[in-house]
Amino acid sequence: MIARKSKLKESIQKYFGRQAELLCPWWTTVTFLEGFTGIAHMDKVDHQPSFLFNFFAPCLLVLHNYNLKVEPDCLDIAIFVTHSLVHSTHAVAGQGQVRQAFVAFFRQSI
Repeated sequence: MIARKSKLKESIQKYFGRQAELLCPWWTTVTFLEGFTGIAHMDKVDHQPSFLFNFFAPCLLVLHNYNLKVEPDCLDIAIFVTHSLVHSTHAVAGQGQVRQAFVAFFRQSI
């Protein structure tokens, strides 16, 4: 298990450098994503805050409670409360459709 965590941390630091060192103590769970969610949702079992690491293409992060659209670019990090904010991600018109990301968070139920 320690070897797996070490490899994961090395991979994350490869892309995000020292930023990853600042955030690691918050994480119990890291979920890798490809594409866009498209569907508005809340992650009720996630503790605040959650960290969205976006790479390969920008996305449109919609925070529906505030009718707010944020456009994290490649390698940007969005930090927000996913268990009480309705949110979704969408493709940005005219940008690449290949998007990968990962979300790091502390799971409330653990």
